[in-house]
Amino acid sequence: RDASLAHLNPQCRGGAATGIGRGLPSRLMRAGVRVMAAATHAAVAAAPSCGVRVAARADALAASVAEQVGACAAAAASTPPGEGASWDEAMSLGGASLRAVAHFGAVGSTQTVASELCASGSPDELDGVALVADLQTAGRGRSSHRWDSPPESSGLLVSLIRSVPAATAGKVLPLAQHVASLAALRAVAAACAGPAAPGASARSASREGTAAPAPRMAIKWPNDLYVVGALPPAAGPADGAAGAAATEAAGGSGSAAAAASDVERALERHCGAPVRKAGGILCTVAQPTGRARGGLFLVIGMGLNLSDAPPGRGAVADVHGRTSDPALLRQRVLGHFCREVDSLWRRTVNGGGSSAWRDEYERAWMHAGQRVKLPGGEWLELAGLAETGGLVATDGFGGPLVELGTGNDTVDLMDGLVRVGKPQ
Repeated sequence: RDASLAHLNPQCRGGAATGIGRGLPSRLMRAGVRVMAAATHAAVAAAPSCGVRVAARADALAASVAEQVGACAAAAASTPPGEGASWDEAMSLGGASLRAVAHFGAVGSTQTVASELCASGSPDELDGVALVADLQTAGRGRSSHRWDSPPESSGLLVSLIRSVPAATAGKVLPLAQHVASLAALRAVAAACAGPAAPGASARSASREGTAAPAPRMAIKWPNDLYVVGALPPAAGPADGAAGAAATEAAGGSGSAAAAASDVERALERHCGAPVRKAGGILCTVAQPTGRARGGLFLVIGMGLNLSDAPPGRGAVADVHGRTSDPALLRQRVLGHFCREVDSLWRRTVNGGGSSAWRDEYERAWMHAGQRVKLPGGEWLELAGLAETGGLVATDGFGGPLVELGTGNDTVDLMDGLVRVGKPQ
């Protein structure tokens, strides 16, 4: 058991993960799970009942995860990834926070498979397991919105499983989507660090020919990732390029190429620059069945456009330039994402709450000083993130701070329950 993960579930401390032992590979091979010799440091296994290939830090773990995924009804129609796909770089960067990668060529939804997996799984084995797909045909977002990724997508479509002690779940789970959003921005910055890639530009020209700030990645509350800023001419997607829809992104409606919404137009006025959605986060909670007590599972779904995007949407390449190796970039973002989730979650669980990272989050979000209109007609100015994960606002004239909601009730910028813009 990785000691660095034990803070998430104290019940896992002090011993090896249940069911992972020397005799497990041979037992699983008798059950039909294929355990393959690893050419590199990661062990690899595949389940013949579905199209998953699992890379893990040990033969036993790879075989066990493959067997469990193979038993999921949601994975039955999946297809395998191409030969030669490796996750060594991701696992090296992720360290103990990424124990296994279950890779699909195509699947309905990694989030659905992960939720089914958690219903009968053990936190000892599934904590730190990531499910990745090249293509999703029934990806889902918040409020039951559906998102489909086009074939040959150049994005990261992932669901990461983490275990959470039941004793702390009520306080920390409302913050999960904010932790994941900030972790995603950190991961992109770390994965793209180094010399600027071709097409990257420190400044971009506006339509009037004047210098404009370079595009940047930003957080749209509560769980979307955006590119803010005009693009250099060379950084736009190539003609006919297929982009990755933000498949597990929260909110939104229709296809990823939909026209800008009223909320996005209001954000453009507020930011003074074009905004394009590049990805999103969906966090769900699952509880193992048949357990009278114990921890819960948090499943963090993320869809992020990396190299290309559909018309009207953004991608990491808009900010950091194109890469000659999109597959390696996907690995690097995944590895850094898992490590950053672990780091931020550790600080959240250990008593810091959102105060441990709130200042950094608010520097990255798009809403500082934005005017919003409540359903009752009152106008307020957004001031930051509340301890509960909701929004804090003021009247803009020195009045007291008011907490608006958690993202699913009083205030929801995504679903239009709050009008955004300037009062007439």
